[in-house]
Amino acid sequence: TDGFRIDDGEECPAIYMYSEQFHPVGGEERIQVNLHRNYCNLSVRMKTMYDVPARPFRVKVVGKVDGYLLGGAPREGAFSYFSAPSSEGFCRCRIPRQKDGSLMLEIDFLDSGEVRTFPAGEYILASGYDWNAIDLEDILVEMDFSRTGVTFNISKWKKTLSFDITF
Repeated sequence: TDGFRIDDGEECPAIYMYSEQFHPVGGEERIQVNLHRNYCNLSVRMKTMYDVPARPFRVKVVGKVDGYLLGGAPREGAFSYFSAPSSEGFCRCRIPRQKDGSLMLEIDFLDSGEVRTFPAGEYILASGYDWNAIDLEDILVEMDFSRTGVTFNISKWKKTLSFDITF
């Protein structure tokens, strides 16, 4: 086998990993194993103004890492996972360690069939997130839709995108 693969449509399991190559001398060698968090909880929340309920939606996370190679490096392959909002309004997905900024968010508005796609991986990198950290931290993406655009908040980083609205 070449490692561990996440099935399409599944989220990454809560994986803690350790990998090291060694060559025992004299038949025995002791190694201290330190497991490290090799997944990220990605939470997406739609902010609304004046306590107006968000339009019904779901989030699809799409990436190019579908698991891990034997040594623990990210494995290239198609990853996708759908999430509907919880009662608190969060869409959540555990994602594997990423190699680049290719992670995408597709927001599917169920009332209209409209789908908006965003390069979330690029925004996450721009926020200063470190995919090479020993233990991965969680990410909260807040999306604030207005009539003319959307604002992304990741940690203390913010990006606003404008839309052309057609009536």
